[in-house]
Amino acid sequence: AATEIPEQKFVGTGLEKNLAIIQVTGENVDNTLIIGNSADKDLVYVKKSDSDNIYLIKKTERDKLVKQIKDLQ
Repeated sequence: AATEIPEQKFVGTGLEKNLAIIQVTGENVDNTLIIGNSADKDLVYVKKSDSDNIYLIKKTERDKLVKQIKDLQ
């Protein structure tokens, strides 16, 4: 028997205030990630703009994604 998956709720994830929005576009690529906060100091919520799935990732992983323009030059 399959286990029921709980409903993912946007409220309380910090995604509605979006700590950061990361957009990557290019040839055959167009992805936008929305990053929020969590109650756990070591984790953040992440959601792709075109999906209802909400993920928890480590802040160290988030820090690898968040770049300034000077970091990309």
